[in-house]
Amino acid sequence: MIYVTKNYRIPMFDEINSFYKQNNSTKEMEIDLFGDEKNYYIKTNLPGYSKDEISISFDENAIVIMAEHSKENKENSNVYIKERYSGIYKTKIALTQNCDRDNIEANLENGVLTIKIGKRAKAQKRKIAIN
Repeated sequence: MIYVTKNYRIPMFDEINSFYKQNNSTKEMEIDLFGDEKNYYIKTNLPGYSKDEISISFDENAIVIMAEHSKENKENSNVYIKERYSGIYKTKIALTQNCDRDNIEANLENGVLTIKIGKRAKAQKRKIAIN
């Protein structure tokens, strides 16, 4: 099993959280998490991002995924509408003991980042003879 670390909502801090979200350039990345008998898979849409703008790191039993567009030069242009997000997307996914930390692969194709995490083989039950 993999656990996804998400931001928790605390009602008494709603005003602070609202201010923080409006003034912070980091957004939480939306992911799909699923698996089969041999692997877990994490997928996220990152259209327009190159491999150089995405980083995947392993940090204390968690995978950290971060994507950041290069800053566009707007010195000599007038901006009339700016709706496209240009900050940082980030998420942290905690791994459990049955994840094979040495068997992690990532692929970026057509704007979709797919991370494959191998599962460790389950320990076989065995009967122990009593002497």
